[in-house]
Amino acid sequence: MTNYKDFMLTRFVIGCLLSCLLLACTKTEQETIKRPYNTIERFSMPGYGDLDSISAVIKGDTILVYWNAESTPPERIKPLIDIAPAASITPASGAEVAFKPNTTYTVTAEDGTVRQYILKPVFNKAIPRLLEITAPFQWTWEGNFDLTINGLYLFTNGGVSGIKVYAQRLRDGYEFNLPLNNNLTTSTQINLKLPRLTADLDSGLHRIWLQVGDLPSNYLDVWISQPWIDRIVTSVRLKEAGGPVYLGDTLTLVYNHTLANNELFNKYFKKENILLNNLGCYKTFNQYIGDAPIVSFNNAELKFVLSAAKFQGQLGAYIAQSILYYNYQSDAKGTIQYSTNATVPMPAETLEIARKTIISQRP
Repeated sequence: MTNYKDFMLTRFVIGCLLSCLLLACTKTEQETIKRPYNTIERFSMPGYGDLDSISAVIKGDTILVYWNAESTPPERIKPLIDIAPAASITPASGAEVAFKPNTTYTVTAEDGTVRQYILKPVFNKAIPRLLEITAPFQWTWEGNFDLTINGLYLFTNGGVSGIKVYAQRLRDGYEFNLPLNNNLTTSTQINLKLPRLTADLDSGLHRIWLQVGDLPSNYLDVWISQPWIDRIVTSVRLKEAGGPVYLGDTLTLVYNHTLANNELFNKYFKKENILLNNLGCYKTFNQYIGDAPIVSFNNAELKFVLSAAKFQGQLGAYIAQSILYYNYQSDAKGTIQYSTNATVPMPAETLEIARKTIISQRP
């Protein structure tokens, strides 16, 4: 019995000694394993504007620092850098380095493995901004008016050649390009012209914006009104000129215009929009007779009656001038009255014809 107890005690003592020896060996092996981590965890530096600091984006072996192009970048920086545990970095965190591409950082892990990171500043392009329309506040088709808009960072893509300007008619979304006056456009102001009026284009509220490379601006809204008749009419003639005209006759004024066709003219200039047709009758002086009754206004021809009630006192005079008072839509709020001084006929070579157009009493 005693021998059995001695045997078990001996086995227990030997087991304990072996366990201690095994633990000692394992601990030694663990203490000699070096960690292989050589990564940059965080890279930050002083910011710009209202930003106290900015953090880089670590992408692979590249340290991307995004900098706003509106702010002047520093030549040198002292970034704060967090790295993996037990690793070291050169240059050290807080050390001054050049803020330029190819500045290199070397991270060494505890086990001696090395990884290099390259600094890459990325200068964001400034977003172009439209501030205000300075002139005119109302734009007009065929009006020969330039639209001037003040803005910022309009040359962010390098110059005027990179600017594209667009307009959208808001009521139906129709879009078209706006010609840019290159000679009058700067980095803070653009000068625009309207294209020639076509059947696809129309008056109404339009939204204007520009694209500089792949950067779109904000937008501004402007009302583009219908053509002004005095801007598109180059001359007016009396179809019956050259012979006597009689009280009670229906006469025709023919408007020569610059629009592409009479369909466009009819679209904007209608009988129901005429407020007054004044005729200038010359005998010894020019006397304006108002409200010659209008029969029709179509295909750039205005037919009116030389009524006895209005023109009895003008017998012996000739028709020298027409002034058309016309109501047209100025903006989204409504209409305004606008008069055009369309002369019949004024060129010297036709004056003699006009003088033969005497208002007479029919025999």
